[in-house]
Amino acid sequence: MQIITLVIPFYNNHYNAVMAVNSALSQQLRDEYILKIIVVNDGSSKDSLDYINTKVADVAQIVTHEENMGRGNSINTGVSKSDSDYIIFMDSDCVFYDKDAIYAHIQALERGADVSFGVVSSEKKGFWGDYTRFLEHNRIREAGQECNYLVLTSANLAIKRSVFERLGGFDKRYKKYGFEDRDLIARLLDTNANISFNPDIVVLHDGDSNLRVVSRKMMEAGRYTSQYFIDSHLKRYLEMPYSKIDVRIHPIGFLLLSKIMIMLLPTFIFMSSMVISSKYYSNSFKRFLVKAVSASSFMIGTFYSRRDMQDD
Repeated sequence: MQIITLVIPFYNNHYNAVMAVNSALSQQLRDEYILKIIVVNDGSSKDSLDYINTKVADVAQIVTHEENMGRGNSINTGVSKSDSDYIIFMDSDCVFYDKDAIYAHIQALERGADVSFGVVSSEKKGFWGDYTRFLEHNRIREAGQECNYLVLTSANLAIKRSVFERLGGFDKRYKKYGFEDRDLIARLLDTNANISFNPDIVVLHDGDSNLRVVSRKMMEAGRYTSQYFIDSHLKRYLEMPYSKIDVRIHPIGFLLLSKIMIMLLPTFIFMSSMVISSKYYSNSFKRFLVKAVSASSFMIGTFYSRRDMQDD
């Protein structure tokens, strides 16, 4: 019998985490495999931890960080608690679309892949479900047709333990939102890892989204984690759209604009949120507003990052 380990990190989204575990329990594996589930509580509140313990402690191993260490570090912890040769990662606000997803990942690894990527989609109605599907359509095109694997996510991934350990896991510096996946994938590419991408292996993302959350995450990425990625993968970063609006790289073009947008961003988010909630505007226009808020927030984050470095 071969043990397969699924690692699910979560931070306070305990209801979704239970759904993720239940989704994993419904997976159909061949008789020679046993699925082990490790849930990593990344500094959640006592109520969240109590809820998880009540609901899934009998079917999953629960590991706890006393303070929030970030998604990548949580996955590292989960892997360290396992002795499986094959590891699966899935975010706690996702569920498997069908019952053969894990087996499809394992088949890819056993055919010689070092890592197997699936896709993240949504069945939610409304704009944010449409937006998730729109993003995934673009990822499938870029990864499947253009082999730009840096656009993929580890929210639906299988990897050989030996490969993960050779890479040193996720970079421990990434405790804030963003770029930990791109850093891991960049190191996979740098070591000529055999990457499998299968758009038929699907998890559904059901987390709630709104522009304030999007803005906060993108600002964190601009201020903190993007700099770690620059330090390790400057050439790759300069090829990304992010670099085109980075104040650290283009201070003459974006320094003044960032100062203006810091004042305007709350109003911009409020007005854009009103448009998104309205039925009178097209989804293409709404997607444009999300992209504009994301870009503005990331640019402001790089402005703060530049200021932080000057203060140091």
